[in-house]
Amino acid sequence: GHNTVRITETPDYSHTTIPATATTPVYYRSQFSVSVSVQELGKGTHLFLVYIYPDVTGGQRLVIPTTPGKTVTLSFPQVSQSCLTNMEQGYFIGKSARCTCRATSDGYPRGSAQWYKGDQTVGSNGELDITYNKNIQIASSSSEVNLCGNNNQVQVTCKISRDHVSPAPTFRFSVDGHRSQGPQPGTDSSDSNYYQSRFSFSSDVGGQYQVTCRVTNSVTTTWHDKSTQITFNKPPQRPPQVTVAGLTYQGISPSNIVTLAEGYTGDVTCRVEGGYPGAHSTQLKCGQLKNTGDGNTATLRFTTDTLTRDLDETECTCTSQHGSGCYNKDTRFQLNVLCKF
Repeated sequence: GHNTVRITETPDYSHTTIPATATTPVYYRSQFSVSVSVQELGKGTHLFLVYIYPDVTGGQRLVIPTTPGKTVTLSFPQVSQSCLTNMEQGYFIGKSARCTCRATSDGYPRGSAQWYKGDQTVGSNGELDITYNKNIQIASSSSEVNLCGNNNQVQVTCKISRDHVSPAPTFRFSVDGHRSQGPQPGTDSSDSNYYQSRFSFSSDVGGQYQVTCRVTNSVTTTWHDKSTQITFNKPPQRPPQVTVAGLTYQGISPSNIVTLAEGYTGDVTCRVEGGYPGAHSTQLKCGQLKNTGDGNTATLRFTTDTLTRDLDETECTCTSQHGSGCYNKDTRFQLNVLCKF
């Protein structure tokens, strides 16, 4: 019932000559050794037989085993493992544990107990310290959203390595501290190395928002948060407002006519209200006179030297730039300059 396998590894031979003496003839001694991989043999009992035969054709059929068989039993070591926390029931990021791996029987040949991660050894002398880092990742499809047209939505993805949590976690999202979504179970990411959850967030109001992802699981009463900032750039809703000589003008209208006497002294101010953030640059121009303000305001000052009849029937324009890139409103008025008598 046993299978006989010939050992094909090449033996190492050594031959010794024992010189003759007065009472003994010359003797010749031969010995050999051969190495066989224990891994190839595998677990179980193995019987080794040795044959010595003359190096002639068919020589191996002329002899029987020259020595009794040698029996060797190969066995695996038995091991046990334990951790100083209830890791077997689950674990969560931010916690640590010491796990011990011990051989309860040595096996033959003598084995050892060692922790592995994949095919790499980890730990030392059977001791393994594990810390589950706060490795939560959060990312949004865009950190800035320009509220131009219907583009007002951003998707936030929160994920955690599968190595850092067991059983699977739950995710909860909030915006500026206000809960926006109840607990959601994590799903596998595309590369299967993470649990993840997605949250769609939209706003029609400009501003900066903090989106927070809270992660926990069923074996802990603690949690960990990770946040990201999202800015919604909303352009101002109305055209710039121009104020001159106590009167205001806004937008484009045939009635936007400013009449001043030659040599008038005073300010013309253009201001853009609203939007988030405020306009970052504003320009006011009347003919060759112009001013650019760093922000939502620009001012031109008329003096006796600048407000002349040359500006009569000049179109003045106020424009502004906004971070959204889609503020395209302006205000225009006709400047009439009367002769001074």
